[in-house]
Parts: sequence; structure tokens; C-alpha cells
Amino acid sequence: MIDERRETQAGLYAVGALPAEELREFEQALLANLELQLLVQEFRATTEMLPFALPTATAPAALKARVLAGIDRNINSAKTAPPVASEPAIFPAWVPWTVASCLALLCIGLLGLSSGWRRDTRQLGEKLDQVQQAYAELQREQEALQTKLTTTGSNLVGKVTDLEKQLVEKTKEGQKQKTEFQKQLDKASAEVFGAQRQAALFQNQLRVANREIDRLRGLPPGTTLSDDTGMTQLRVGILKPTTDGPGNAAATSIWDVSEQKGLLVIDNLPPLPPDRDYQLWLFDPKATAPISGGVFSGAETGSARFQFRTPFGVESGDKVAISIERKGGANAPEGKFIMVTN
Repeated sequence: MIDERRETQAGLYAVGALPAEELREFEQALLANLELQLLVQEFRATTEMLPFALPTATAPAALKARVLAGIDRNINSAKTAPPVASEPAIFPAWVPWTVASCLALLCIGLLGLSSGWRRDTRQLGEKLDQVQQAYAELQREQEALQTKLTTTGSNLVGKVTDLEKQLVEKTKEGQKQKTEFQKQLDKASAEVFGAQRQAALFQNQLRVANREIDRLRGLPPGTTLSDDTGMTQLRVGILKPTTDGPGNAAATSIWDVSEQKGLLVIDNLPPLPPDRDYQLWLFDPKATAPISGGVFSGAETGSARFQFRTPFGVESGDKVAISIERKGGANAPEGKFIMVTN
């Protein structure tokens, strides 16, 4: 960068007006500074163009004739004529020097103005660079904000998508649970209906058993036991199918403790092959093993009434079970229980 002092020296050096005491030092600086050399060349080019910027002066009308006459006289005098006294000068001697001084002052003024313009131009260029840098910084910030906004928007879209997926999954899970609950409710309703039907069947079997007991006791039709002693001697057991038995089967056992005999009423119990029999078992806390109540076969209609006795005294005849055994029965249960009391 060239300071104002160097610019002034370059202008004076270009027009040949730099003082001798500064000339040597300036020329040494000029050899080492390319920017200073270019500035001097610019000033010289400006100085060379100054004459063309001056206004055109019109010569006097008699000047041309006087110049041509002077030329002719000089030629004639050189040949034959004696020397002739010279014409007086057209312009006084001080005029060229005055014009040169004016031109020099004009050059210096123009150089000063050029220096000021260059300084202003340089300052404007620096400000322009600062503005461009600020603009570039704003562009970078805008790009960063745009990138951040794009990233944030993408993240929000991803979160919304995830929430929508979770909502869909929750909705599907809720529908699945609702369907499962409805199935369980339907199953429970069916079980309640089956239990009600089974209870009605048991009540019907109990009424039939009571009528059979009355018949066995020799009571007239239409009468029932009215004494508490007789009723307390009866043990009633309700049998339900196991997982190995027929699902729709039902049975009721009645055991008369005083008579040591009982009655088994059965519904929906299918017939067995010829080599198999149903066997009734009674459970008494005093006995170490189940007590056989005898064997019987299933009726063709699935319903039967079977009277039974045991050679052992049984007090709690309400605990009974039915198993499938070999033909003729067994001393102890060998097959699977298909119906048991609660």
C-alpha cells in the first residue's frame, strides 16, 4: 500500500519536479516497489495527455505571411544578401516559461486530485469488500438456518410419522383385545348357559331320584318324606364329566346311609364296547381305597338308573366317581375317571 507522501513524490517525479535530495531515495524505493512503478507510469501517461486537454488557440491572420516572408528572406540572405537584422520575437521570452510553469502547476493539481480520487476509491473498495464479506456471512447464516430448518422439519415429520404408526398399532392392539374380550365374553356366556342347562338337568334328575327313593321306601305316590331323620340319612352327589368323559353327560347319586343302598341316575352316557363296563366308586374318609359300587353298561338311549349296594359301611356316599374298566369290573380303579362329584 502506498501512502500519501509516496504518491506526492511519484507525481513530482513523473513531471521531473522532484527535489534532488529526495530523488535518489525515491528511485531506490521505485526499483523495489512494483505498485509504485505502476503509479509513476500512470502519472506520466496523464502528463502526456495534458496538452491535448488545453484549448486550441487561433494564430493572428498576418502570422502566416510574416513566417513565410521570414523564411524567404532567410533563404535569400543565405545566398547573396548581406545579413539582415532579425525580426523581433513573436512572443516575449517569458511566455514559454510561464506556460510551462502553469502546466507544471496544473499537473501537480491533477496529480493531487488523482491521489485523492485513488484514496477515495481505495476506501470505497475497502468498504465494498467489508459489505461483500458481511453479505457472504449473512448468506452463510441463511444457509445454516435453512439447513437447520430443513433438518428440524424432517425430524418433526419423522416424529409425526412415528406417532401415527404407534397410534395405528395401538388401535390394532385395542381392536385385537376387544375381539379377544368379546370371544371370552361369548365363551363365558356359553358356559353360563351350559351351567344353567346342567343345573336344570340336575334338578330334574334330583326330582326323579326323589320319586325313585319314595318308591323304594314304599311311600304312596304323591307323598314325600317329612321327617328330618329320613332326609338327613340321604347323601346326594352331583357328578360332572372330566376331560376324559363325554361333555354333555350328567349323573346324580343318592346314598341312603341307614339302608346302605343307593341309586345312580344317568343321562347322555354312551354305550361301551362288549369288553368294557362302567364301574361306580364311592369314597369314604374311613376307607383307605375307593369302594366299588358295582358295574353297569350304558343304555342305548344314554339314560339309565342303577341301584347299588356295598358290603362295607359307607357314611359319606356323596363322594362318588365313574370309571371305564374291563368287563366285569376291577377291585381298584384301573381305567380313567370319566365323571366325578365336586
